[in-house]
Amino acid sequence: MISGARELIAGISVDEQFGPTVLIGIGGILAEAIADVAVRLLPITEVDAMDMLNQLQTQSLLDEFRGEPAVDRIAVGKVLLALSQIATEHAEVLSIDLNPLIISDGQPIAVDALVEVQS
Repeated sequence: MISGARELIAGISVDEQFGPTVLIGIGGILAEAIADVAVRLLPITEVDAMDMLNQLQTQSLLDEFRGEPAVDRIAVGKVLLALSQIATEHAEVLSIDLNPLIISDGQPIAVDALVEVQS
């Protein structure tokens, strides 16, 4: 079983007006209560991914916290880049929801995912 004190949410969706987007934010049971997310149009770059993490109001939770190591921001960025790549290469994917991404020893681990594809 994966354990960690912090959880993130990441995913992609298609906005009716703007097209495919990627998001990152505080996840797990706090996702709806805090509603702290950063969203970008696709495709994104490594710089975009880092900017998204820096945009979070609760980004201090990504630093060393209550005896937990800092979140590996590069690893989280790679998750966002992979989501971006999936969305740009597979138009049939309408949405992906990774919630939560549990942070264990600083690394993001997807423990639940929902993928919606066009039929």
